[in-house]
Amino acid sequence: LDWLAARGALSAEEAEAGERLRRDFTLGNLSPRVTMDWDFLPAERSRRQPASAADLRRHRLAARERVEAALRVLGAGLGDLVLDVC
Repeated sequence: LDWLAARGALSAEEAEAGERLRRDFTLGNLSPRVTMDWDFLPAERSRRQPASAADLRRHRLAARERVEAALRVLGAGLGDLVLDVC
């Protein structure tokens, strides 16, 4: 994104939107996995999960929803390209 913006291929607003999409993609944990997902293992039964774990799940879900909404607006072909660039 920075490379494209530095060469005038993206406006400042487009670069910022791309950065927000990249941040949401990362926060939403949407990258393909090649190992076990340890984030959602059952918590120990005798303890409640800390509020921060619930907050993290809520933030992840919201980030995933924002990415999905952006990709719906972009459409299949352009959405794939945008994900590759961002």
